[in-house]
Amino acid sequence: MLGTLALVVAAIAALLVVDTLLATLDRAARRAEAAQLFGQGRRLAAAGRYPEAVDRYLSALSIDRENHEYRLDLARAQLAAGRPAAADSTLVRLLQEDGTDGEANLALARVRAREGRQQSATAYYHRAIYGLWARDPEPNRTRARLELIDLLARTGAKQELLAELLPLEGTGIADTGLRRRVGHLFVLAGAPERGAAIFHDLLRRDARDADSYAGLAEAEFAQGSYRAASADFRAALSLQPRNAETARRLQLVTQVRSLDPMQRGLATAERERRSGEVLRLAVGATERCLGPELTDSVRAAVDSANAALVGKVPPAQRDEALERNLDLAERVRAVGGAQCRAAASIPEQALDLVLAKLSD
Repeated sequence: MLGTLALVVAAIAALLVVDTLLATLDRAARRAEAAQLFGQGRRLAAAGRYPEAVDRYLSALSIDRENHEYRLDLARAQLAAGRPAAADSTLVRLLQEDGTDGEANLALARVRAREGRQQSATAYYHRAIYGLWARDPEPNRTRARLELIDLLARTGAKQELLAELLPLEGTGIADTGLRRRVGHLFVLAGAPERGAAIFHDLLRRDARDADSYAGLAEAEFAQGSYRAASADFRAALSLQPRNAETARRLQLVTQVRSLDPMQRGLATAERERRSGEVLRLAVGATERCLGPELTDSVRAAVDSANAALVGKVPPAQRDEALERNLDLAERVRAVGGAQCRAAASIPEQALDLVLAKLSD
């Protein structure tokens, strides 16, 4: 009797072992199948076939539902396939399990940016920057910050942009291209002096860096240092003679310098002459922009300007004429509105820069 019971127990134990082994083998086989489907999804995504990649990822997840890597790649493919709402849903569920996941936060920041939800995107970029990363945490945090910086630069959020740039200022970025990019962004953020410091440092390391000369010139231009900007644009152009953009910027700064009536060292007669040129430019630009059918208010401003330009100004009245010409130029340019400044020529851009400087 006892022997029979022992045999039954042994048989049951053997069956349990076999059953466990079969279950383990089945799970391994299913995971292998899921991994194969996931690999297919990655290859399809790499080939730009995102809708098909989404299908493979979903098939893999139907087998291995909790796999973090599969879910993250699914969200990326959904976004690339033009399904931001689906990607958003996938990532929200993932972050409900671990809100500190840097990689998932970065993915959701990209989704929210694609959806035009800038405030939410910014919040998730910050979570990615300060979140936890399994691999290469510092390079990934820097990458997330740079993506946020690009978003802020595109939307003109200058104060927020500057706040994100400042942590990069003292990090000793080794990559020259990236440091140059940060220098340009400081100029864009309204801190050209910080951008200039970066470009000066780059030029101390390489005195033949044309891009850094151009960057320094832009920083000086933004500060109203037109003489220095002209010199550095010329230095950049001497190193890259075929750079059309640098040549265009040099032309603009040259035009500003020749037009500005308040430039230091000018005689009163030259100041008055330049103010008349500013006024002529303003009238011509407005008439070209608005065409022959001017409204009564625009016509009145243009007629006043043209009347002021008639005749020779006596020396004793030059200061008075200078003020009158500049006031009229501002009025005439203002009546043209933003539509006349949108597609301005280089002389008209120079005009607007001179008038903006005078109004500060």
